[in-house]
Amino acid sequence: MAAALFARLAPAWQAALNAGIGAYLASDAVPIGAVVTDVAGEILSVGANDAESSPLAHAETRALRDLPRAADDTGAILFTTLEPCPMCVGAIRLARLSRAHYAARDPAAGSLDLLQADELMRDLGCESVGPDDEVMEAVIVALVTESRQRRGQLRWRAEWLAYHRHAVRVGIRLAERGARADWISRSASAAEVFDAAALILGGRTAAAG
Repeated sequence: MAAALFARLAPAWQAALNAGIGAYLASDAVPIGAVVTDVAGEILSVGANDAESSPLAHAETRALRDLPRAADDTGAILFTTLEPCPMCVGAIRLARLSRAHYAARDPAAGSLDLLQADELMRDLGCESVGPDDEVMEAVIVALVTESRQRRGQLRWRAEWLAYHRHAVRVGIRLAERGARADWISRSASAAEVFDAAALILGGRTAAAG
């Protein structure tokens, strides 16, 4: 399968998606990936979700844990596929990042608004950016939904449906038809999974879809 849609993404997003989708295929992790870059776009660290091994092993905290100490106060930038939770926002503050890009909102746990919660958080001046790519946003929502549907994790379903009904419904269908097992049987890459999901979404990426 040609990876045309994936290939058009910026290198930081490709790396984050490779990490998140790669862990999803290899170990059935929730498909969330994160990278930290310097101001020039060079990737400094990468992390994937591994919350099955530890509730603290989120993609963002793993990427920030591996960030070179010298990157502190140099304007490092986070790219994460899903809006960070309160724990990860705290880690962003402690790592003194200058910007946090996220591909899709998390209507249940997403907490980037905490960057403006009080004087301590606002002192950082970290800018939050996203979502700004409708295709990537929809793919992330669909894959996260697929993972949670198979696990029977249905809490917050109403909030996710209100956020992006079409992508959630596609994710449910992916789980019901065994899409992940099929991708694994074909040794699909992260790029191929991304493009397959985007194709199934059929371009209907508006949240009201």
